[in-house]
Amino acid sequence: MDHRQLNEPAEIRRRLFFVLYLACWIATVLLFVIGIVRGHLFYIAYSLVLGGICLVFKKKGESFLQFKRLARSFPYGDAQDDLPAPLRTQVENIFRAFHENQDWQQRLELRRKLTTLVKEKPELMEIYPEEISAINPKLTSYTRPV
Repeated sequence: MDHRQLNEPAEIRRRLFFVLYLACWIATVLLFVIGIVRGHLFYIAYSLVLGGICLVFKKKGESFLQFKRLARSFPYGDAQDDLPAPLRTQVENIFRAFHENQDWQQRLELRRKLTTLVKEKPELMEIYPEEISAINPKLTSYTRPV
């Protein structure tokens, strides 16, 4: 029997906001189509306002609620969902800090942290192969048997 752990309350909130975001887009499209079909500018205006709200919601959701990860995993799940939230956050923070940082010493330290994490958790290579190889191409050969 496949054992899946229950989602944390924060993950449940993120998923609920993501479903609300999707419903917002569906309502936007439906209002726009109804407005065009019936010739009501009122519906079209509402759909444009709702579309603007959706764009703001998307921007905030990608920043704070991990909408990009949820979009990849919706509705059936993604390999990233199997990682513990603290590990996923740590790895993604390393990726972000590495690309935002131009100081070679700090980038080297981030590369070392990532190497240590990949050696401890080789499944990270299956989940983030492009991101890891962009930071340290040697790790690709480390985790793949020859």
